Amino acid sequence: MNAGDFLPDARKKLEDQRDLTLLTLLVKGEAENQSIEGMIAVGFVAMNRYRKGGWFGNTIPKVILKKKQFSCFNEDNVNKRRIMAAKADKWWTFCFNAAYLAYCNAVKDPTNGADHYHARSVKPRWASKMTKTVEIGNHIFYRSKP
Repeated sequence: MNAGDFLPDARKKLEDQRDLTLLTLLVKGEAENQSIEGMIAVGFVAMNRYRKGGWFGNTIPKVILKKKQFSCFNEDNVNKRRIMAAKADKWWTFCFNAAYLAYCNAVKDPTNGADHYHARSVKPRWASKMTKTVEIGNHIFYRSKP
């Protein structure tokens, strides 16, 4: 599989991009500056949400593009334009590979089933209602309580 084949198609709306393209954009926008484990972890959060369904959404685009869930897709986020202009470079390939591993469930989930995360620099109110699973790089991961 060639990462360059999954670049965003500028002729399509965001919600019409391929699932793996959206997951790669998510990894790029949220974790490009993290280790490969951190990139994979962010990909797994989206895939864990997809597998849970319900409120999170029943398709990968609905999960990833749900309003106010992943900041890189918020309308006012400076990263949104940057990630949409992605090029077939080494960073796209790193992000694609991480997204692919999470998408295919090809490695052990480094988040231990997390469906939420946040950067260490913030303290969201919702975190106290979750079970902390792991810290990887600049992110803290959580799983919804049953």
